[in-house]
Amino acid sequence: MRQATEIAYTNAILFCRGRAYIRAVGNIQFKKPVEIGSVIFYSSEIAYVEDKYMQIRVHTEVEDVKSGRRDTTNVFHFTIESDSALPKVVPKTYGESMLYLSGRRQFMNFKSRNDDL
Repeated sequence: MRQATEIAYTNAILFCRGRAYIRAVGNIQFKKPVEIGSVIFYSSEIAYVEDKYMQIRVHTEVEDVKSGRRDTTNVFHFTIESDSALPKVVPKTYGESMLYLSGRRQFMNFKSRNDDL
């Protein structure tokens, strides 16, 4: 989980070009256990942006060294705040649209729990 948090934070500061603050860790999906000594791959994407908040998804996969097969092990969702307003994220493909909708849903859940936004 620490690595996923660090990757989300790194993605956030590169996107906003400034300071970023982790405001929430949303839904975490645990799909498959990770054995000790496994090779793990992480990918991080900005799923949704609203004003100075961004919703970031970190996707974790484990690779079987012998077969080369990769399986999803975890999916993390982070809500991160920037010091200033951020550029909008515009999906261009079907997959990006699904990621955008998922990110928007995660952000709306965060927003409903934080009335001061």
